[in-house]
Amino acid sequence: MIRRVRRPAEHEQLMKRLTGDEGPFSTLAEVLTFAAGLGYAEGRREPFTAVGDAIDFDVFQRLGVEGFIDMLAAAVHEDVTILGPDQSDARLMVFEEFANGGLDVIQSRIAQTKADLDSLLTIILEREHDVATEPDAGIDFDAVVDELTR
Repeated sequence: MIRRVRRPAEHEQLMKRLTGDEGPFSTLAEVLTFAAGLGYAEGRREPFTAVGDAIDFDVFQRLGVEGFIDMLAAAVHEDVTILGPDQSDARLMVFEEFANGGLDVIQSRIAQTKADLDSLLTIILEREHDVATEPDAGIDFDAVVDELTR
């Protein structure tokens, strides 16, 4: 069975704008990956039911973000079994929900600031950089690796 990553239907227009002629991203998979990181950084994990077209998971593998998707799930679950081969759908759901939350953040900032998309994304990227340079948020990645290698 082909694994597919769901897209939140309510953000279809925003995602198309972000990948359009003047958008900063080349693919919808890049948009979702960025949005998932932003959603995690902002603590915005938003479930959704209305689904747009899904994207084959191999697109994300070619982007080299499969590890990011896995670690995002590991960061929010206290049980390392989330990284097991039978939990791929659960990991994708975590990614999808953080992506939806990140898209909510982008959408609300566009509405609030009335800024053009490029300047708005610069602000978001600066925030993302600030979060990335902070010490880890208490996640003991060494313990996770030790648990997985037992």
